[in-house]
Amino acid sequence: TVQLLDAATGELIDNNLDVTFSGPDGGQVVNFYSDPMADRLVKNGILNFGIANSRVPSLGSPVQVTITAKADAFLPASRTVEIPATGNHVFQIPVVRRSAPPSGVILASIAAGTASADGVTQQDIVASADNPDNPDDARAEFFSAAGSLFLDAEGQPLTGNLRVETVYY
Repeated sequence: TVQLLDAATGELIDNNLDVTFSGPDGGQVVNFYSDPMADRLVKNGILNFGIANSRVPSLGSPVQVTITAKADAFLPASRTVEIPATGNHVFQIPVVRRSAPPSGVILASIAAGTASADGVTQQDIVASADNPDNPDDARAEFFSAAGSLFLDAEGQPLTGNLRVETVYY
């Protein structure tokens, strides 16, 4: 069982989350009927899955599955879980709500220049996230030189106006 929790409140997330399974044993994930399950729409913050009977976990060879949860209102969250034995196991994955991150998590989203029709940036891109409570504190920065190529998750070039989202933990 996986509990998908709001990172700020600790409450189960009641928004729809798209969950995918990957990693060394991601292909061994099955549903209640033992059918392979590469992804699942989670509606109530609780996700149940099993492991194919052909893959028996042990302390020396635990099942390793990477669980990734995505939703528009949240930052993507990913966690690799290890299952060392058969039986029931409970895992918790905190997910950061964009509109209400937990203390210590800072999000910054800025306009970051443009990319041509082939996805190449026209100028340098710099983005940073400062700690608003203490400007002298550490910061997170991202830099990309002009001429960089940006692709989406399907490998297609990003074009037009670009935005950079920086998250500082």
